[in-house]
Amino acid sequence: MLPGATQCIGVLTGGGGCPELNTVIHLVVKTAILVYRWEMIGIEDGCIRVSQLGKIQTLNLQDVRGILPRRGNILGATYRANPFRNEVEMFGVPIRISY
Repeated sequence: MLPGATQCIGVLTGGGGCPELNTVIHLVVKTAILVYRWEMIGIEDGCIRVSQLGKIQTLNLQDVRGILPRRGNILGATYRANPFRNEVEMFGVPIRISY
């Protein structure tokens, strides 16, 4: 955890590609870290990867620097998973996915 961090939240994308997702990821990470002092994790390939620890990465300010002009989405996305259909857990703790 970041020194002084009170929360750790994750960001994931789903439903296929969208031109501005990198902008959203950039703003969410910067706001969470700089304003709220929260630690951020990024979940690659959307909901289908939530339970696969190898596809989860810590996101910091360096990770989102320079992503605005990049095409695609730094985390990837999928439309093949439905988080409402399956119980999702990480480290034995139920995960809440909010939209």
